[in-house]
Amino acid sequence: MGQMVMNFSANMLGLDNAATPFGLKAMESLQSLNPDKEKATNAQIMFLVLHTSGLTIIPLKLFTNEKGLAKLDIGLCRGKKTYDKRESLKEQDVKRDLDRIKKAF
Repeated sequence: MGQMVMNFSANMLGLDNAATPFGLKAMESLQSLNPDKEKATNAQIMFLVLHTSGLTIIPLKLFTNEKGLAKLDIGLCRGKKTYDKRESLKEQDVKRDLDRIKKAF
């Protein structure tokens, strides 16, 4: 489970090369739980699809009841591409510079 979390976190941060070893370890741990070693389980297939598509599962809401049962609403997200990050940083710099100019007057 920890390897999957690390894999999704690295993908979300755009660290593709760092995500690969975590993905391999996660698949190994899922394979150790697999009763039929010749076929992939649904969990392995889902992990592979999420990993290759670059999507990350994010918990949004957690609901519990008196019996101790829980329900989790999840969402899918995709990290920003490098050029998107640069554009966001540029916009932040321009906004900060404009705020400084406004303060000066």
